[in-house]
Amino acid sequence: MTPSSGLVLSGVMMMLARAFIIGVVAGLRTLTAPAVISRTTTHGSGKGVVGVLGHPVTSAALGLLASGELLGDKSSQAPSRKIPSAFIARIVSGALSGSALCARRRQAVPDMVLGALAGAGGAVVGTLGVAALRQRLADAFGRDWPAALLEDVVAMSATALIAGKRA
Repeated sequence: MTPSSGLVLSGVMMMLARAFIIGVVAGLRTLTAPAVISRTTTHGSGKGVVGVLGHPVTSAALGLLASGELLGDKSSQAPSRKIPSAFIARIVSGALSGSALCARRRQAVPDMVLGALAGAGGAVVGTLGVAALRQRLADAFGRDWPAALLEDVVAMSATALIAGKRA
């Protein structure tokens, strides 16, 4: 392996790690991941999914929907994230966000496919792992609301770490 191939490999690994993390965020909050990717993608910076997510109208709509999701999640009426429709939506959100994040690096299909897979995997981990953790925290707090707020902090912190960075 040449020194330059090591740099390429580390760049790919960093890109996939970031796609996995944005997938975890999708597992926590379905719309936060694509909203953040949309907000941090420059209009006209890409084609396909990146171009659509980077459009100002898409960014505004996803921002509003993600804000509503943050509020709605605190409701006792909010459905479980593990019901099939919600679980699938989180996986799709993670895949879309991971793919778009990797496509920002360069418009290469292999990067986008790997990003989609990493994002989908992160969404599964985020959905199932955080649901279990949130339940334990809710039991410890004696109610769900503080656990839900802590989950919001984790989601926002994770997006802050990767939102503006390029792979």
